[in-house]
Amino acid sequence: MDEMSSYFEFEKLRKQISKEMHVEPWVFINIAYRSSGEYTSLYVYDLPREVAERREWVFRWRECREQCKYPKNRVSCYYSFYNKKLGRGVEINELQSKIISAKAQVTKVKKRVKEYIAYEQSNNMFFDEATDQQLCKVRVKLESKESNLEILVTQMNDMLRNLKD
Repeated sequence: MDEMSSYFEFEKLRKQISKEMHVEPWVFINIAYRSSGEYTSLYVYDLPREVAERREWVFRWRECREQCKYPKNRVSCYYSFYNKKLGRGVEINELQSKIISAKAQVTKVKKRVKEYIAYEQSNNMFFDEATDQQLCKVRVKLESKESNLEILVTQMNDMLRNLKD
């Protein structure tokens, strides 16, 4: 049950951070088959991710229908997720997902540190934040995660500046 709650927390953080970064999640869906080494595209969709998730049955149905039309070929449905504002650049999307993940990790650790301090202060009369070994180790790790996040953000800003030029 704890894994499930942490998953929902992560998803909640991911959505919040995506909203802060003004991410517009879209999906490019291509239904195609491969014949003699070449891909033949049958249908192409470019939709907001929410619409695609709600209407996923349409793409499965279309894929099955096309498989019946071309029984000798393997029909597949290819999904490509991207941010509408930034376009379909793979390196940007990968970097953006790393930033979102890093921000989620930092936020999660900060929340756990606050909970730990509040619990120890209320239940341990000898608790001292400055000398607690566990807390010191976690803070060192948190600092490294924050520095990694700053590096990723500067990389993203540099990449965006290069795209604008």
